[in-house]
Amino acid sequence: MKNGLYKVKFSTPLGSGTGVVVAHDGEFRGGDDTIYYIGQYTEDGASIKASLNTGRHAAHGQSVFGIDAVSIELSGSTSDTSAKMSGTHSGVNFTATLNWICE
Repeated sequence: MKNGLYKVKFSTPLGSGTGVVVAHDGEFRGGDDTIYYIGQYTEDGASIKASLNTGRHAAHGQSVFGIDAVSIELSGSTSDTSAKMSGTHSGVNFTATLNWICE
């Protein structure tokens, strides 16, 4: 994945949403209208692994996990301008797709 701003679509069985993430030299920073996300990622060829933490920054809205603060390990595939990842937190399956917007 090249460094830059990515749109992210994510979902669990409890809901779905969209947000933005900045990927820069192995770090993720982003959020949506309710939850922020921070974390790290590593790539090995076309594979990606990430560790993310979430938290609430707004009084309104719901987390797709049903709770605000989550730590989750993700893995998946990556290309120069996109990534598809999945993971599980407390039995809740999570998927995320990132698509590059700009530097």
